Amino acid sequence: MKILFVLLVVCVTGVFGATISTVGPTSTTDNGTVCSQYNDCDSCVGKSQGKCVYCNDVGECRNILSKGFFNEAKVCSSLMNASWVTCSVNMMALIIGMGVVGGVLIISICACICCCCCCKDSAKQKLKWMRQDAASERKAEERKAKYAERRAERQAKNDELRKKYGLFKDGQGGYQKMEDEN
Repeated sequence: MKILFVLLVVCVTGVFGATISTVGPTSTTDNGTVCSQYNDCDSCVGKSQGKCVYCNDVGECRNILSKGFFNEAKVCSSLMNASWVTCSVNMMALIIGMGVVGGVLIISICACICCCCCCKDSAKQKLKWMRQDAASERKAEERKAKYAERRAERQAKNDELRKKYGLFKDGQGGYQKMEDEN
């Protein structure tokens, strides 16, 4: 366990130590672009392919990225004054917008996963209920059959007793209606 912790610490410090640098705002980017050569927002943002940021408060184009991560030094005085990727939207609004879109995507993906899992469980639940219904119907049919069998046995026993004591049902004997012979 201690070895895993030490490896994790070494990897994290190695990654952050290698990626964070103190590159100045007018230095060249990884692809050799010098950000200070651009004078207006459109050329700074458009031609640097996201490697430079235009500071609206001072009117300069500066380097924002160093090996894929933000510099630790402040590039502009605030994110409200920085334009990155597009000049029409400041960096603060861009970050908030991307956060909102990312959050909505994550929530919708989670909702889809939950719906799929619930639908799968509901299909299993319906199958289980169908089995239980079929079993209860079988038991009910068995009870009806046993009841009919017992009723037939009782009827047969009653008929034997009626024959024995001379009590018959309608039309089987016993008293008959006398007809007038006049």
